Amino acid sequence: MQHAPIESTLALLKPLRAQIHSGMYPGEILRKLGENGFYSAFMRGGISGLAEMTMNIAKVSKVCGNTGFCVWAQASLIWYLLNSCNPKPSQKELFAKLSSGEILGGTGLSNPLKAFAGLEKIRLKARYVENGIIINGTLSWVSNLQVGHYFAVIAQIEDSTFCAQNCVFALIHCNEALKLKPTPPFSAYEGSGTFATIFKDYFVSEENILSNAASDILPKITAGFVLMQCGMGLGLGECAIKEIAKSYLQKEYLQSLQSRLQSLREQILYLADKIHDTDALDSVLRVKFDLIPLVNELANLCVMHCGANGYLHGAAASKLLIESAFFSIVSPSNGHIQKLLN
Repeated sequence: MQHAPIESTLALLKPLRAQIHSGMYPGEILRKLGENGFYSAFMRGGISGLAEMTMNIAKVSKVCGNTGFCVWAQASLIWYLLNSCNPKPSQKELFAKLSSGEILGGTGLSNPLKAFAGLEKIRLKARYVENGIIINGTLSWVSNLQVGHYFAVIAQIEDSTFCAQNCVFALIHCNEALKLKPTPPFSAYEGSGTFATIFKDYFVSEENILSNAASDILPKITAGFVLMQCGMGLGLGECAIKEIAKSYLQKEYLQSLQSRLQSLREQILYLADKIHDTDALDSVLRVKFDLIPLVNELANLCVMHCGANGYLHGAAASKLLIESAFFSIVSPSNGHIQKLLN
């Protein structure tokens, strides 16, 4: 990986944080990162690239949580393609273009993952037709989207009992057949390219079906999906520590927080090498569950020790505070994790 170009791209990102926070989608930055090899870990190393990809998400999140979230969405889509149960030449081509940043995309799995946990109803339904499927329904929130981007969905087969075996996992292209509807304003992540996606007789070809039964692909992707998300939390925590260290006098307490964050980093790197073990998902969920309160504690401490300057509109400290809150609620949320672990 070319570290110097990546560092220069992150340097370009820093002064754009306020604009991104206010709603500017960082598409140019995301493409530059791709051009410099930032998304290529899976292309170069397959599944063994998971640790590198997770740490890359942390690097970006340390500079800008919004952009780190977009990088996580991009990485998740690449991860799904890497683990496809129905590999096709067109998928291989898309995998390469996503890995280079030529094409961008996101993950649309929030609703189905919550549905499998009994937290909400599945929003998309599909029926098989010649050479593919037809999808109908609406997803309320899908991020890192613009026209031309891709994302993944899970849709229940019409007239079937709801379970992962009766759901199809498919790639979606944001073309003229799909309606992207702006969402209500967020407290943060306004520059995340988040839209409601409205499917009305949307056709998906066989080549874009990654698994005819979601139950086959979910065990391969879910732990990695959550582990990479932990990269966001690491980056946000590191950002807070960097700001706190400028003014905080209780060095021993700060060092204890740093040690806790470092311990979680080491657990994440360890789990990246065992991501397909049978107990990997439980272990990853516990890491995120432990990371959530630490990141929020650090973000609160950051605001307190930046004083009035940290509370100004657009200030990095106050931005970090609400970005850290989002880390607690992005699927799987704190409550979702508790339900899964119990």
